[in-house]
Amino acid sequence: RMCSRFELNSEPRDLLKVFGISNLPRKFQLQEFYPSNDVLCFNDSGAYIHRWGLKVSWSKNILFNARAETLLKKHTFGPFLKFKCLVPATAYFEWRHVGAHRIKNKIFLKNRKMFGFAGVTNGETLIILTRESPPSIAHIHGRMPMIVPESAQKQWGNNSYPVRESLDLIHAESEILITEEDEHHLGHQRNLFSSQSIDN
Repeated sequence: RMCSRFELNSEPRDLLKVFGISNLPRKFQLQEFYPSNDVLCFNDSGAYIHRWGLKVSWSKNILFNARAETLLKKHTFGPFLKFKCLVPATAYFEWRHVGAHRIKNKIFLKNRKMFGFAGVTNGETLIILTRESPPSIAHIHGRMPMIVPESAQKQWGNNSYPVRESLDLIHAESEILITEEDEHHLGHQRNLFSSQSIDN
């Protein structure tokens, strides 16, 4: 499965400054987030708390991400195509396979302390888009959450621009990513980019 865990660890005042958010919702929290958690997202209409992930009748798993490459073709995500949003984060986590073990990796941008994942929402729940990983982290996993380039944040957050037009803006070359590996963390975290959650 795609990054089923990410963190937002920043001073609220920095969050407001970096993304130009005027006010934070009352339920806003700084923490590590998992699918089904309520997470902060924002667009040109303001900042909101939405649940991360969609329950569907045909699967026992929550759908919490979607391939950017096939988003427009999937009927499941049709109700999400009217409203784009950014999901602020400071890092996400992925597990690298070593034999029977999985080693925890924290992944973040070299040149930006905070960034926004590309999200789409139906007004209650949100889905985070994914893309192919660049070579620098492909050994950890072949896919990663879509990080919106700084130059495209304003348009991605502006719902006057359709998703179809805006997708081209966020398919820019990936920014430099840093990984911190915890060699002592040998857990049994599920595969974060399984095809079931990203391509339905």
